[in-house]
Amino acid sequence: MTDNTYSHTGSFWSSIHNLATRYQEFLLDPGTLFTVASGVLLIIAIAVYPQNMLGKTGEGNWLYLLSALVGSSFIWWSAY
Repeated sequence: MTDNTYSHTGSFWSSIHNLATRYQEFLLDPGTLFTVASGVLLIIAIAVYPQNMLGKTGEGNWLYLLSALVGSSFIWWSAY
C-alpha cells in the first residue's frame, strides 16, 4: 500500500498558493481587509455574547459596536 499523504498535501498548498497569488490584489485591497476585520469581530461578538445579538443590552455591546464601526469606517474613508 502506498502513502499518498505528501502528494495530496502538496497539491492542496500549491492550489492555495495559486489562489492567493491570483487574487493578491483583491485580498490586499483595503475594502477587503476592513470587511474581513469587521466579520471576524462580529463572529467573536456572536461567539462570546450571543444573547446580545437579538438587541439585549449588556456588557458585550461594545464588541458589536466595534464591528459596525470597523465595517463602516472604510465607507467614510473612501468617500473622503
